Amino acid sequence: MRGMHRARGRFQRTVAVVLFFGALFPTADTVGGGSGSPRREIGCSQLLNLEEDEVSSEIADAYGLESEVINDCTLDGTITTVVWWGGYSQWNPGDPELTSFNLRFYADQGCFPGELLAEFMGMSPAIEFAGYDSLGYPSYKYEVTLDMPIQNFTFWFGAQGGDHLFPPQWGRGGNGGYFRSCPSMFKSAYYGYPDWVPVEDVIGRPWDASQEFQYEPPPTASRGSTWGAIRSHYR
Repeated sequence: MRGMHRARGRFQRTVAVVLFFGALFPTADTVGGGSGSPRREIGCSQLLNLEEDEVSSEIADAYGLESEVINDCTLDGTITTVVWWGGYSQWNPGDPELTSFNLRFYADQGCFPGELLAEFMGMSPAIEFAGYDSLGYPSYKYEVTLDMPIQNFTFWFGAQGGDHLFPPQWGRGGNGGYFRSCPSMFKSAYYGYPDWVPVEDVIGRPWDASQEFQYEPPPTASRGSTWGAIRSHYR
């Protein structure tokens, strides 16, 4: 099931995979926080690897295709900015580019996604070119400003390309086989996976989606020195 296989006029039922290069370094950096501005931190930073695979997370309604990729994170505070990476396959200059995305947050049930916590449909992110993969297809960094409170718990984040024409296809970029805690999950009845399954069960090897969150932690006085608060900096 390797590759976002497409041919003009034909849609092949194969899970999307594209190669990327890059690096992965988990971070919990502090940004801002100057006089008069709130202190913000960066958490769950899993950067794009352009040599890594990309997995379909999109809607192409004309073909009955819907798929979604989600990855977990643990934070304590209010998410203010969400970043994810992704790109295209079987893309040609002049093909339409995706500018609308559906973002979802799910609860965690022991390294497995639970109920839907919130969804932001039809979001228009800031888009920045991130490079070409080994097949010459473009990949991008996407960034959206949100207001999503997270009170020191694990959640799952999904970024899904909105309904679009085919070709091309769109998928979330990978950061390598490194798992921060749990492997990314995939769901698509179109591809024969109507329930959540680890992406590695679909593509046959470890894979985790790239993503990053900027958030405002609670006031220091209310955080105390619990292990949960400390741990949130390294997840």
